Amino acid sequence: YNIIIDGESNPITCIESNLEHLLIFTDENGYILAGEGPDAFGAGSFMKARKFAPGIGALASSPHAVTREGAMLVTQRGIYLVKPNLSVEYIGASVEDLVDGSNGVLSIDVMDSINEVRFALRNSATDGGTNQLLRYNYAYQQWTCDTVAFTGDDHHIDACVLGGEYYRLTTDGYLHKQTPGGATFQDNCTGSNTSYNVILKTGFIPRAGLQKSQRMYRWMLLGDYLSDFTLTVKTFTDYSNSADTTFTKSVTSSFDNPMQF
Repeated sequence: YNIIIDGESNPITCIESNLEHLLIFTDENGYILAGEGPDAFGAGSFMKARKFAPGIGALASSPHAVTREGAMLVTQRGIYLVKPNLSVEYIGASVEDLVDGSNGVLSIDVMDSINEVRFALRNSATDGGTNQLLRYNYAYQQWTCDTVAFTGDDHHIDACVLGGEYYRLTTDGYLHKQTPGGATFQDNCTGSNTSYNVILKTGFIPRAGLQKSQRMYRWMLLGDYLSDFTLTVKTFTDYSNSADTTFTKSVTSSFDNPMQF
């Protein structure tokens, strides 16, 4: 059965389901295919493919996935969400500086039980470094970036969800399972834990008043204690890319939950 897309000469780079539609992307445009299609005897057909996302194309060989919120795909501009009503939303603005060039997306994995989509980013360094894992919570529409250190060239090359658990595959052939509710990845072969760090970044806080010259003297951070960790907070002013102050505190006991800094 052949599907002809009229007026399109570029090769197809992505095919993904989205409830009642089949999404077809080239590297320049997005199309939808609707209808029941042919039955087991070849009778019937789909409706004619219709362009719904002009100028939005999926990267060749890039991952894509479907969630309860719609289909997610990677384009030249970043990460997009195609909702079930076929509206297209650019959800990757907050992490667009992380998803570029050598930091392309290796895998997209859905964890519906916690309303999250995981994006494993590429880092092919051969002298150690950190792998980055982006987590998008579609219930709160918030991004989080986790970093996982590696030595030598043992960076991750893929990731997957099996039985509701998240795994990372590294170049040394080991499969690392994320500790449920914890902050480590455990490999059953080597028996060693690899910790990861969570980075939370806010936007600049606008201030009112005469010439917007108000000052902030105090901030507060609330959280629940799960295990020992080191808290590091950096502050930036006047839209600078360099931190003005850095606050670090080692947390080794639960104190009184919720914790307050």
